Amino acid sequence: MKSWRILSHSIRLVWRNRVDALKISALLYGLVALAQLTLAPEPAMMQMPEGGMMPMPEGEMPGPPANFGLYGLMVVLNLVVSIWIAVAWHRYVLLEEYPAGWLTAVPVDRAALYFALTLMIGLAVSFSIGLPVLLLSAIAPPLLILAIPLGVGASIALFFRLGPILPAMAVGQPLGIREALEATRGTTGTALAMAGLGVLLMFALLIPLALINAVLPALGLVAQIAANWFVTLVSVSVLTTLHGHYIEGRPID
Repeated sequence: MKSWRILSHSIRLVWRNRVDALKISALLYGLVALAQLTLAPEPAMMQMPEGGMMPMPEGEMPGPPANFGLYGLMVVLNLVVSIWIAVAWHRYVLLEEYPAGWLTAVPVDRAALYFALTLMIGLAVSFSIGLPVLLLSAIAPPLLILAIPLGVGASIALFFRLGPILPAMAVGQPLGIREALEATRGTTGTALAMAGLGVLLMFALLIPLALINAVLPALGLVAQIAANWFVTLVSVSVLTTLHGHYIEGRPID
């Protein structure tokens, strides 16, 4: 199955090059994890009355969290680090730019364009799929139960087919939308199967993480950080594999 070959190739890509993967991402990811632990701690649990929810005082509306600014800072930090790691990993795999140390430099223009393209692809997918679903829900509400899963499936397929554009930008070889769609023609089934495998992979990670956290919370936190790092690198590797296979014609074993 093509989807499994793409996913397994991406996982092996991370595992075989785990030392370089750590050099590219460990310091940056560690900084994000440290910032999450120190700047955005979990809010204290509220005491609930027995047998029900805590009633809201009359006339009071929930306001923004007191540390709203810190959460905004975390979003920006996560975004910058994610783009940095993605561009560095694409260039490592496709151009063989090996990391010289524990903080890999990336071209600022490539990173900025990568972010812009990510935003543009997200908006394009949202509008091209979301707008018809909204119109259908307004015209024929009973059909919404069918429109939503069809819209989700179409969004997954479209993002899959446009995905190679991102690694292409990272390595300085811009790829047009028409070229990407042409190169990935007939891959809708592969895209949907990939999404299903991704969900299964997440469940396969969540179950042991929950068990570890229940027994040893401190170890569970470390395992959670490691799992998030692994999922991040595999996700970026999937995009790299799509570009390498469909655009450059590289084999996937």
